[in-house]
Amino acid sequence: MTQDTRNSCRAKIACVSSDKGALSSLIEAYGEIGYRAAPAHRLETADLGLIDLRGVNVTTRRARAMCDALRRKSPESSLIFLVDPYAPLDRTEPLTRFGEVIPADDILDHVIARSRSILRMRNLAEEAGERLKSLTAVNRVVEFPVISTQTTPPRVLLAGAPGPNAIAAINSMAPVIESCICVLTAAQAMRALKTYDADCMVFLPDVSDRSLTALACALQRHPDYARLPSILIGRSVDHVAALARANLADYLIDSHIAARLPGRVIAAARRGRLAASMRQFLSACAGDGVRDPVSGAYTPTFLTEHGGRLSSRADQTARSLSAISVRLTERDAADNRKTVRYAMETAAGLLKKITRSEDLVARISFDTFAVLCSATNEGDASRIGKRIEGVLSAAGYRQLRSERPYGVHVTAHAVEREPGSAIAELIGKAFAISQQADVTSAYQRQYQR
Repeated sequence: MTQDTRNSCRAKIACVSSDKGALSSLIEAYGEIGYRAAPAHRLETADLGLIDLRGVNVTTRRARAMCDALRRKSPESSLIFLVDPYAPLDRTEPLTRFGEVIPADDILDHVIARSRSILRMRNLAEEAGERLKSLTAVNRVVEFPVISTQTTPPRVLLAGAPGPNAIAAINSMAPVIESCICVLTAAQAMRALKTYDADCMVFLPDVSDRSLTALACALQRHPDYARLPSILIGRSVDHVAALARANLADYLIDSHIAARLPGRVIAAARRGRLAASMRQFLSACAGDGVRDPVSGAYTPTFLTEHGGRLSSRADQTARSLSAISVRLTERDAADNRKTVRYAMETAAGLLKKITRSEDLVARISFDTFAVLCSATNEGDASRIGKRIEGVLSAAGYRQLRSERPYGVHVTAHAVEREPGSAIAELIGKAFAISQQADVTSAYQRQYQR
């Protein structure tokens, strides 16, 4: 029996810590969300490097040496430094040149949330780079937009009650931003978002009023504001960790407003602009032989070209690569075949919109699609498939208002790539499982009759 060597974890975290107790708590915290955290010497490759400097006084030279050692495991890995909440800024500020500095105590929820945000950004950037290489191979680069960002100072929306923290935030951001609008309540913040094109939001949630925290959570799920960078300022590290349970991205404690808020706002705005530019690049639809003109999905030829590149990268980095087979079939009888075709084509167009920007959607035939999900294990790919099934199956399609809505039946099955296998094997395995499931389902329906 051969051992299954597929990477079942979502990401691998290489940890460096002088305290074994702190290291065990880190490993446990990351394990709860499906990440594999381990001491750096036990991992050959890593998606993220974490250096715990709590209670340790490390010089800049020593920090550089640790960073170089972790980056040898994976050159593109980001680094996170955990420092004491109230450590002197002159000791922690030089670390920002090597990675991200996060104050932490015993509760690590905000560290986990920030790690997830960093990995999402890395996956997006990697897919943009690999997509560009594949487009270069088929001579289609000129038909896609350039990845670029604005250089203007950011515009900030500050939401919170008036007080010393609000004044300190305004004074610290004033030299580096273009403008700032201050609002007091969550309702005022929503009204301001409709008329003010903000590059970043800064929240000062009050202990007695949780409406701003609820607004920050709601914006993460709003289709228009989900990608707007936001920074929550808490009164302590424990308060910040409690806010992190809402799965928000960026945090700061109030004692660091004057020193770190300006740089954090600039970095958040630039990351947001860069991510938006990369998503625009990935969603661009142009070029014969690259995109299907009806659905906007990629062609099988491009799937083969790009899938081979993703397979090679998965072998180099020991990361997961999964494929989802999607089949669209008629669910109801229709009098007009044009209605059926319109419904199928509309559902095919929606498929690209409900997947992530870094996922590659390819059209194999009229009613058959394949979705490649890089850095995604089979469990997460199955959840993506369930979302595809739920959205497309629940929608009603009609070409004219006089027609009744027509439904489409959708089946999706996810398979994780085995190390060393070709992309054709992965796609073939996904559709083989899908076909087997369809036969089983048809037999069950016949047996029930």
